[in-house]
Amino acid sequence: MIYTYTYTPHRIEGFHRQISYFFQRLFETDSADFDENILCEREFIPIVNASEVRLKEKMKTLCCKYHSLSEEEKKKVRKAFEVNNRIEEVCGNKSLHPVKYEEISEKIRQDLKDFCMMLWKEYPQNKLIGQTFGTLQEHFNQFKQLEGNQLSLCPFCGLQALKPPTESDEDKNRDSYDHIAPEALYPFVSVNFKNLVPVCKECNSDEKKATDTFYGSDGNRRVVLYPYASSYVREQLAVEITSHEVYNEVTFRTLLKDIDWDIAIRMAGKEEEFLDTWDQIYHIKERYKKYLKVQEEEWFRYIVEKYKRSTGKGESWTAIKDDILWEVKARIGRPLGILEYVYDNYMLSMDSLQKYLETMYPISK
Repeated sequence: MIYTYTYTPHRIEGFHRQISYFFQRLFETDSADFDENILCEREFIPIVNASEVRLKEKMKTLCCKYHSLSEEEKKKVRKAFEVNNRIEEVCGNKSLHPVKYEEISEKIRQDLKDFCMMLWKEYPQNKLIGQTFGTLQEHFNQFKQLEGNQLSLCPFCGLQALKPPTESDEDKNRDSYDHIAPEALYPFVSVNFKNLVPVCKECNSDEKKATDTFYGSDGNRRVVLYPYASSYVREQLAVEITSHEVYNEVTFRTLLKDIDWDIAIRMAGKEEEFLDTWDQIYHIKERYKKYLKVQEEEWFRYIVEKYKRSTGKGESWTAIKDDILWEVKARIGRPLGILEYVYDNYMLSMDSLQKYLETMYPISK
């Protein structure tokens, strides 16, 4: 991630707490019959009754199905509930293994999945829920206005713009929310807002999709940066172009297109495991390379024009480089800005660039 979010406390969290209360009481009582007075908090009872099909009937089914499980099968469901909701710990601790739907007994698996996914996809299930816990737009607006969340770029890629908050909670215009633990793979976390983060469409729909965050394609458990981690220092993140061969000054303008090069991403100078996970899930290096190849001609032209104007005014090469980097660093907060800075920083670090520019664009006497 380019930066981490600041978590936003909001009344919408109450919906997850009420659903969690239902499951906790179900595990404690092991009742085959749904008794709202036993399984639901008093203030949630009218809400459940106002959603006969979406909530009440599904909760009745889950009671019956859970009661029919063996003790070992019940234990697995309870473990899924307990572990999966410890999102921050699961992200950073590889010894903690979240439980997938596929590990839960087929007697209850599909009903549990339908219920959990419905909680998110059909929120709010009725007017009372919206009035009591608020809307997603309301949460998004408050989220985006909180200090630390006001940056306009997607924190997962740093390339695409995020939407601003709307002037009214009644207006509908927000970014998608990404489930850190994918809702299609892991039960009990679909409306846990510690598992939900605003993200650009390219990262969420085009890249991550339903990728398992916690396990790689080889099946091995991996470390993930928790998007609300307060200890993350974004200034320590370094993205760099690394060349695997020497540039030919004759073909200088197309150097990224003509030679073998790659992207390196480090944290405080180290190649951390969570950076590899970030790249594997969102294909960061691959996307960065594609954008660099498309944009390099325009960005190189900017360096050339800056050089021509500045040398005409008698400025030194050192001053020109400093000005370019200062200007492009100020654009990091714009779409593709981080890559323009990476490109210019790399180009200006090469000793041969000054010679090339002096040869191609001599100063008129």
